[in-house]
Amino acid sequence: MAIMDDIRRIMLERASQGIGTGGGIFGATNQQGQPMGLLGGMQNINPNLLIGASIAGAGLQGKDPFSSILPAVAQTAQIQKLFTPNIKSTKKVFDKKTGSNVFATDLQIQKNPERYVPPEAEPENAAKVTRELEKEFRGLYKNSPIVKNFDEANTQLNKLISGAEQDSAAGDLSMIFTYMKVLDPTSVVREGEQATAQNAAGISSKVRNLYNKLLTGERLTEDQRKDFVSSGINLFKANTRSLDTFREGFVKTFKNKNINPSDIFMDSDFRPDKISVNGQEIDLPRGTILDNFDISTGEYIYLLPTGQRFKLKR
Repeated sequence: MAIMDDIRRIMLERASQGIGTGGGIFGATNQQGQPMGLLGGMQNINPNLLIGASIAGAGLQGKDPFSSILPAVAQTAQIQKLFTPNIKSTKKVFDKKTGSNVFATDLQIQKNPERYVPPEAEPENAAKVTRELEKEFRGLYKNSPIVKNFDEANTQLNKLISGAEQDSAAGDLSMIFTYMKVLDPTSVVREGEQATAQNAAGISSKVRNLYNKLLTGERLTEDQRKDFVSSGINLFKANTRSLDTFREGFVKTFKNKNINPSDIFMDSDFRPDKISVNGQEIDLPRGTILDNFDISTGEYIYLLPTGQRFKLKR
């Protein structure tokens, strides 16, 4: 405590001589401009960060103003820590000097408000920010299990419809095999081999028997083909509704960020973007789903949220 006692003694002596009111313990200088303060030799320390309202207040209350800072003065590591800005308190801003996005502390932003501005404050930077957000959203969307499941279901549905349109033994076999894979993706039965309870356990005996008959050269009737297509589309509806719900969550996330949903939703959805209603072209209403497929005309039948249906060739 010898240092503290010496500093207190010097302060009392300077106060009795009326010294110490022209710059404090850091700011006073002699005629040659050299620092005269008690800590004048430590010019590398910013006094404004060490002398503040708390120290002045302690003095006004009759307390020893040095009692709270001497430990820091005595230990260089603590002083350095005291003057080091809290790097955790940072914000993403646009740096006009470098022309790029950076992370700056609150102190840096306060000292340079003209240099560090919000990312969206600069028109040329706003487009860059939007592109970065679009890239991030596209990645999240594309890698979602919901989107991947939808794309896989869409692939199987296309195979199913393609088989139905062929109107041939090969088409019938391909269609019902695809249907079985939709019902039981884990099935190990291979196209062209007999389906059994062992290799296609998730398939009903009725469907397995029908598939096995096709292997012998039998054909499906038109009604049977329609039934398989209709059943496949009914299964596909669940994937579509899951996708639509997932999209709604994304739209809410990037609302008011100048992002076009069509730039994010990169998937295999083949629903039209616009339809004609009463001679007027409008955006496809949300909630519109594929309801069926007309084998005879090759038209897709869509169901609007209002209950109305319309046909459209792909």
